[in-house]
Amino acid sequence: MKRNIFSLLKGNYIKYTIIQIFVAVAAFLGLLNPVFTRTIVDDIITDGKKQLLLPVLGCMLLATVLRLGIRYICQMNLEKITQKIVLNLRRQTFRKLMELDFSYFDRHGAGEMMTQMTTDIDITRQFLAHCIYVSLENITLFFGSLLILIFYIDAKLSSMLFFVMPVVVILTVSLAKEQKEKYRRLRQVHADLNTVVGENIWAQRVVKAFVREEYENNRMAKVNEAFRQGQIDISNTSRKYLPFIQNIHGIIQLYLVVVGGIFVMKGIITLGELVMFNSMIWMITGPLSGAGFLINEAISGFASYEKLMDLMEAKPKIIDKNRSRKLETIKGKVEFKNVSLRYQNSQALRDVSFVAEQGTSVGIIGQTGSGKSSLIHLLGRFYDPDSGAVFLDDHYIKDIDLEVIRNAVATSQQEVFLFSDTVSANIAYGCPKATAEEIRQAAKYAMADEFIQKLPEGYDTVIGERGVTLSGGQKQRLALARAILKQPSVLVLDDTTSALDSETEKEIQKKLREICQDKTLFIISQKISSVKDCDQILVLQDGAVIQKGTHEELLAEEGGYYQSVYKHQYGGVING
Repeated sequence: MKRNIFSLLKGNYIKYTIIQIFVAVAAFLGLLNPVFTRTIVDDIITDGKKQLLLPVLGCMLLATVLRLGIRYICQMNLEKITQKIVLNLRRQTFRKLMELDFSYFDRHGAGEMMTQMTTDIDITRQFLAHCIYVSLENITLFFGSLLILIFYIDAKLSSMLFFVMPVVVILTVSLAKEQKEKYRRLRQVHADLNTVVGENIWAQRVVKAFVREEYENNRMAKVNEAFRQGQIDISNTSRKYLPFIQNIHGIIQLYLVVVGGIFVMKGIITLGELVMFNSMIWMITGPLSGAGFLINEAISGFASYEKLMDLMEAKPKIIDKNRSRKLETIKGKVEFKNVSLRYQNSQALRDVSFVAEQGTSVGIIGQTGSGKSSLIHLLGRFYDPDSGAVFLDDHYIKDIDLEVIRNAVATSQQEVFLFSDTVSANIAYGCPKATAEEIRQAAKYAMADEFIQKLPEGYDTVIGERGVTLSGGQKQRLALARAILKQPSVLVLDDTTSALDSETEKEIQKKLREICQDKTLFIISQKISSVKDCDQILVLQDGAVIQKGTHEELLAEEGGYYQSVYKHQYGGVING
């Protein structure tokens, strides 16, 4: 998409142009009444041509009705066009968000993206629907009145305007330059404000649990104050220029009373022409007075559009190659060869190598921040390694179609996200065509069926946003059911049972062994009990694999990390 706000009118250029032409026509019709007023004063009242009264009044009425009708039709059609633009723009920006990978969301806050999807789109629409409309109307009135006053009344009386116009142009250009960067900064502060509000809505239970209301109030106050200060800065800049622009009208009025009166007394112009001049002065000074406000609106529109373009021009780092293989199935063999991964400010993985054959299970254990989840992110190709390579079924992962990879790999995470929908819909999120029986069977494997049946509407119960009405263990079991229902070749459990009691965890592990006989299973956990039955266990520390083997082999390594964790969790007793 081009960084030209008018590119949004693609497909509507002709219609939009025709509307703007009629906007100018409507403005031109507004110029006729002052002309008719001159006729009434000079020809009808002064010269006594009473037979002209009804025709002139009829013409004035017709011009007024036509102008109002044209303006109404133009405004309605502009609204339709720009609302369609909003519809398409929201669709495009949302699709762009769906295309972008994890690295983009790591760098940009939810508040910023919400502002782009809502406020920035609305301000952009306002520019196309209102600002352009009013600007064109004002330009037509301004130059139309100016030409009539110069060539139809008296050039000398109108000469004052040539001294005023350069001053107005200089003031409006200066205003635009100063306001541009301030509106950019205000858009960013607005995004920060949305972020703080959104986080406090989503994390309200955490805030109250840790009695952090006062901290969050102070945090909100700082961002709110920054937003207020941004608005004040814009207002101060406007006040520095707008009074001069607006007071030009008073200067012109004073000039008109003095000089115009003298011209009438000397017979240079008629009284009707002075009345006409006075009427048209409003059509000149009005646009001049409103120029500052339109400049502010235009700058705000361009600033918002720039923010939208920042999103639309963002490129995902994870993309399919033209030669990506559309494999029919992935059986489940996984291999990491000397894989290293670095995020913006930290090294997540260092030279990791291992092979997991189809139908085997791999346990991954390590301290918080050791790189366990990062390893799994590479498996689903949510990131690409900085060096080394990942293989699925002996195929280089970058050569496999992304959709195939992510259909083959299902992850059940510790931090569960549930939608504000029915229990059934949440479980079937990855398999929308699943039958009610398939959904229930997946829930049984995840030990979730029993508590689901006790809910008010069973599987049709609508759970709160992010699953707030459920316990941590219940949410984890629903997430596990969702992953199981997908029937992946590679199933990843990322601390999925951390909120479960030991008996429920054992029962789930037993059921998983039944359904994962031909699948590759990865279990990430801090608990030895969760990984001890795996075919191989990887111990990660600072992104590197420091131990690798079965439970018995690792337990036999004296002084090793695995043995120390086992002793800590089992009271210092080693019995395998």
